[in-house]
Amino acid sequence: MAQGSGAIRTIFTHHLTWAALAVVAGLEVGFFYWFRPSLIMAAAALGLGLLCLLLWVPMFLHSAAFTKTVYRWIEAQEAAQLARLERLAADFDELAFDKGATQLRLLRNKLESLTQVLKRRLDSGEMTYGRYLGMAQEVYGAALDNLHEVAVALRSVSSIDLDYVQSHLDELGRVGIRSTDQEREFKALEERKNLLETTGKRVAQLMAQNASAMTVIDQTSAALAATRTEKGHATLDAETAMAELEQLARRAGKYAATL
Repeated sequence: MAQGSGAIRTIFTHHLTWAALAVVAGLEVGFFYWFRPSLIMAAAALGLGLLCLLLWVPMFLHSAAFTKTVYRWIEAQEAAQLARLERLAADFDELAFDKGATQLRLLRNKLESLTQVLKRRLDSGEMTYGRYLGMAQEVYGAALDNLHEVAVALRSVSSIDLDYVQSHLDELGRVGIRSTDQEREFKALEERKNLLETTGKRVAQLMAQNASAMTVIDQTSAALAATRTEKGHATLDAETAMAELEQLARRAGKYAATL
């Protein structure tokens, strides 16, 4: 659930929202049926009904029902991410990409560390706890997306043997290109080498983004651990740390589209 769109979707699909809408609509219909109001009174009644519906949004966001919905989403995310972890670990093992496997393990450890700090600094039943954990999950999910892209990119060039390509390029360079077939082979080898280099740069960018994400998660954990919190609220330092995490979550979704 993205922080904004997910919350809006939860509000408008929850049965309590539909119940509140039905109550307001019923009262409006009853008022118009029984009192036959004037135009001014009708407009006032409609305005009051709209105001009640608008007030429902902040009330629902601070309700136990919304918090439970957030927790259910987090649990579903964790289950889905566990399956992704297993697939990615298998991919990196097959591709012999130790850096990916290491980053995968570090990301999971850092998320678990931040979750433990949150549990010790905030009551798990508080809205603030769910909001912070949701943001951390978003950043973690974006990092897993990056690692998925890494695995796909590496698999796409896994059949290219760089040593073979380079040795043949060197050989053609020594003997010289004397025929059309040799020229065609040279271009094909260069294209494969360029493809490997381009893929390598993209993989490096994705890995660097994840390294930055891990740094922000570490900084957030340290900021939360070093500060006290009051019930339902975090201190300014903690809020600042989480704001940086939230900004990272918003940026993370744009990375894949720009690479």
